[in-house]
Amino acid sequence: MLLCNVFRHIGPLPPDTAFISSRRREIDGYICMYHDQALIPLKTLAILCKSLATMQHSGVSLLKTLEIASRKTGDAKCRRTIEAVREEVRQGTDIAEALRLQQGYFPELMIDMVSVGEQSGALPEVLDGLASHYENITRLRRMLIGRELFAATT
Repeated sequence: MLLCNVFRHIGPLPPDTAFISSRRREIDGYICMYHDQALIPLKTLAILCKSLATMQHSGVSLLKTLEIASRKTGDAKCRRTIEAVREEVRQGTDIAEALRLQQGYFPELMIDMVSVGEQSGALPEVLDGLASHYENITRLRRMLIGRELFAATT
């Protein structure tokens, strides 16, 4: 447990253990970082959404966009997953459903928003918004961790 001048804190904690009654006596409050339990790292997700949005805005076909994005990512698991999404889309599956078929790799928020973008014809704009959202979460997480480290050392 880290102690700082303002409040006691520990973590990160998995949600299923953070709220048990014995733990509540140890904790003054909770700071929650939103991430809906997807397997893809947030930074990778932000970069992926931005890349997809840029290519879609430029008029690149969805299949070509997915092909390029899979080659561009440095994360091997992400590369294989995007290739699987591309294959599903090539076979006629909607992109949102193809993302959903990846068994929790992509966050539900992303899947739902991509579905809306696909149905409304605003997929590039939706992907841009998702990129900004995940970039902000990544930035806030870095800032919070930096402040915790500063508080722990003072």
